[in-house]
Amino acid sequence: MKKVSWIIVLFTVVAFASSCKNEGCTDRSAVNYDSDATKDDGSCCIRTETDTSISYAIYDNDPGSPHYQELAGAITVKRKVFKYSGSSCSDLGYGEDRCENVVIIISNQADNISFTYSVEFGPGNAWVEAGTANLSSYDEQETIVDTSCEEYDIGTTTFDVGPVIYN
Repeated sequence: MKKVSWIIVLFTVVAFASSCKNEGCTDRSAVNYDSDATKDDGSCCIRTETDTSISYAIYDNDPGSPHYQELAGAITVKRKVFKYSGSSCSDLGYGEDRCENVVIIISNQADNISFTYSVEFGPGNAWVEAGTANLSSYDEQETIVDTSCEEYDIGTTTFDVGPVIYN
Protein backbone atom coordinates (compact mmCIF):
# COMPACT_ATOMS: atom_id res chain seq x y z
CA MET A 1 0.00 0.00 0.00
CA LYS A 2 2.83 2.31 0.88
CA LYS A 3 4.42 1.64 -2.51
CA VAL A 4 1.17 2.46 -4.32
CA SER A 5 0.82 5.73 -2.35
CA TRP A 6 4.34 6.79 -3.34
CA ILE A 7 3.64 6.01 -6.97
CA ILE A 8 0.47 8.12 -6.85
CA VAL A 9 2.32 11.00 -5.16
CA LEU A 10 5.18 10.77 -7.66
CA PHE A 11 2.76 10.68 -10.61
CA THR A 12 0.89 13.73 -9.24
CA VAL A 13 4.12 15.73 -8.77
CA VAL A 14 5.34 14.89 -12.29
CA ALA A 15 1.95 15.71 -13.84
CA PHE A 16 1.75 19.00 -11.94
CA ALA A 17 5.33 20.02 -12.79
CA SER A 18 4.87 19.28 -16.49
CA SER A 19 1.69 21.36 -16.61
CA CYS A 20 3.47 24.45 -15.20
CA LYS A 21 4.24 26.95 -17.93
CA ASN A 22 6.93 29.58 -17.73
CA GLU A 23 5.09 32.76 -18.74
CA GLY A 24 6.79 35.58 -20.63
CA CYS A 25 7.19 37.04 -24.10
CA THR A 26 7.40 34.29 -26.73
CA ASP A 27 7.66 36.58 -29.81
CA ARG A 28 11.22 36.30 -31.16
CA SER A 29 10.98 39.75 -32.78
CA ALA A 30 10.24 41.47 -29.45
CA VAL A 31 12.91 43.45 -27.60
CA ASN A 32 12.01 41.52 -24.44
CA TYR A 33 11.85 38.00 -25.94
CA ASP A 34 12.20 35.34 -23.24
CA SER A 35 13.71 32.13 -24.63
CA ASP A 36 12.64 30.25 -21.47
CA ALA A 37 8.98 31.25 -21.79
CA THR A 38 6.59 28.55 -22.93
CA LYS A 39 3.37 30.56 -22.56
CA ASP A 40 2.91 34.10 -23.90
CA ASP A 41 1.73 36.44 -21.16
CA GLY A 42 1.02 39.44 -23.45
CA SER A 43 4.06 41.38 -22.26
CA CYS A 44 5.86 41.57 -25.62
CA CYS A 45 7.28 44.93 -26.69
CA ILE A 46 7.69 45.11 -30.48
CA ARG A 47 10.00 47.58 -32.25
CA THR A 48 9.17 48.55 -35.83
CA GLU A 49 11.25 50.70 -38.16
CA THR A 50 10.34 52.97 -41.06
CA ASP A 51 12.93 54.42 -43.43
CA THR A 52 12.65 57.46 -45.70
CA SER A 53 15.42 59.11 -47.66
CA ILE A 54 16.20 61.98 -50.00
CA SER A 55 19.27 62.27 -52.24
CA TYR A 56 21.17 65.04 -53.97
CA ALA A 57 23.42 64.32 -56.96
CA ILE A 58 26.73 66.17 -57.12
CA TYR A 59 27.89 67.16 -60.60
CA ASP A 60 31.08 68.88 -61.66
CA ASN A 61 29.77 72.31 -62.65
CA ASP A 62 33.09 73.86 -63.65
CA PRO A 63 32.94 74.52 -67.43
CA GLY A 64 36.77 74.47 -67.54
CA SER A 65 36.99 70.99 -66.00
CA PRO A 66 37.57 67.88 -68.13
CA HIS A 67 34.82 66.31 -65.98
CA TYR A 68 32.28 69.08 -66.63
CA GLN A 69 28.69 67.91 -65.99
CA GLU A 70 29.85 64.45 -64.94
CA LEU A 71 28.35 62.84 -61.86
CA ALA A 72 30.94 63.17 -59.10
CA GLY A 73 29.00 61.87 -56.10
CA ALA A 74 25.86 62.06 -54.02
CA ILE A 75 24.61 63.07 -50.61
CA THR A 76 21.81 60.99 -49.15
CA VAL A 77 19.87 61.84 -46.01
CA LYS A 78 18.13 58.85 -44.43
CA ARG A 79 15.63 59.07 -41.62
CA LYS A 80 14.86 55.96 -39.61
CA VAL A 81 11.91 56.07 -37.22
CA PHE A 82 11.61 53.50 -34.44
CA LYS A 83 8.25 52.84 -32.82
CA TYR A 84 7.57 50.60 -29.86
CA SER A 85 4.20 48.93 -29.30
CA GLY A 86 3.04 46.64 -26.55
CA SER A 87 1.68 46.85 -23.05
CA SER A 88 5.04 46.52 -21.29
CA CYS A 89 7.16 48.89 -23.38
CA SER A 90 7.08 51.75 -20.88
CA ASP A 91 7.85 49.36 -18.01
CA LEU A 92 10.94 48.22 -19.92
CA GLY A 93 12.27 51.75 -20.43
CA TYR A 94 10.87 52.24 -23.93
CA GLY A 95 8.59 55.06 -22.82
CA GLU A 96 9.20 57.15 -25.92
CA ASP A 97 6.82 56.08 -28.64
CA ARG A 98 9.26 57.05 -31.36
CA CYS A 99 12.88 57.81 -31.77
CA GLU A 100 14.70 58.82 -34.91
CA ASN A 101 18.14 58.37 -36.35
CA VAL A 102 19.22 60.66 -39.15
CA VAL A 103 22.13 59.49 -41.28
CA ILE A 104 23.96 61.48 -43.93
CA ILE A 105 25.83 59.37 -46.46
CA ILE A 106 28.31 60.98 -48.82
CA SER A 107 29.52 58.86 -51.69
CA ASN A 108 31.60 59.48 -54.77
CA GLN A 109 31.44 58.32 -58.37
CA ALA A 110 34.81 59.84 -59.32
CA ASP A 111 38.21 58.96 -57.92
CA ASN A 112 40.07 61.27 -55.51
CA ILE A 113 37.67 64.15 -55.08
CA SER A 114 36.86 66.63 -52.36
CA PHE A 115 34.11 69.19 -51.89
CA THR A 116 32.51 71.24 -49.16
CA TYR A 117 28.91 70.60 -48.27
CA SER A 118 26.09 71.81 -46.07
CA VAL A 119 22.87 69.93 -45.41
CA GLU A 120 19.96 71.58 -43.56
CA PHE A 121 16.64 70.07 -42.50
CA GLY A 122 14.17 69.84 -39.69
CA PRO A 123 11.72 72.42 -38.37
CA GLY A 124 12.92 75.71 -39.84
CA ASN A 125 15.99 73.84 -41.16
CA ALA A 126 17.32 73.91 -37.61
CA TRP A 127 19.61 70.90 -38.05
CA VAL A 128 22.73 71.64 -40.05
CA GLU A 129 25.65 69.40 -40.94
CA ALA A 130 28.54 70.92 -42.83
CA GLY A 131 32.08 69.92 -43.64
CA THR A 132 34.52 68.87 -46.29
CA ALA A 133 34.35 65.45 -47.89
CA ASN A 134 37.67 63.96 -49.00
CA LEU A 135 36.92 60.80 -50.92
CA SER A 136 39.81 58.79 -52.30
CA SER A 137 38.22 55.79 -53.95
CA TYR A 138 35.00 54.99 -55.78
CA ASP A 139 31.92 54.56 -53.58
CA GLU A 140 33.67 55.56 -50.37
CA GLN A 141 31.17 56.86 -47.83
CA GLU A 142 31.35 59.16 -44.87
CA THR A 143 28.45 58.72 -42.47
CA ILE A 144 27.22 61.10 -39.80
CA VAL A 145 24.60 59.78 -37.40
CA ASP A 146 22.27 61.81 -35.20
CA THR A 147 20.40 59.93 -32.49
CA SER A 148 18.93 62.83 -30.54
CA CYS A 149 15.34 61.61 -31.01
CA GLU A 150 14.26 64.94 -32.50
CA GLU A 151 11.50 64.94 -35.10
CA TYR A 152 13.08 65.92 -38.41
CA ASP A 153 11.21 66.59 -41.63
CA ILE A 154 13.66 65.54 -44.33
CA GLY A 155 11.18 66.71 -46.97
CA THR A 156 12.46 70.25 -46.32
CA THR A 157 16.11 69.31 -46.79
CA THR A 158 18.34 71.82 -48.56
CA PHE A 159 21.78 70.97 -49.93
CA ASP A 160 24.66 73.31 -50.67
CA VAL A 161 27.75 71.83 -52.29
CA GLY A 162 30.95 73.66 -53.21
CA PRO A 163 32.98 72.99 -56.34
CA VAL A 164 34.27 69.48 -56.90
CA ILE A 165 38.06 69.35 -56.67
CA TYR A 166 39.95 66.48 -58.29
CA ASN A 167 43.05 65.66 -56.26
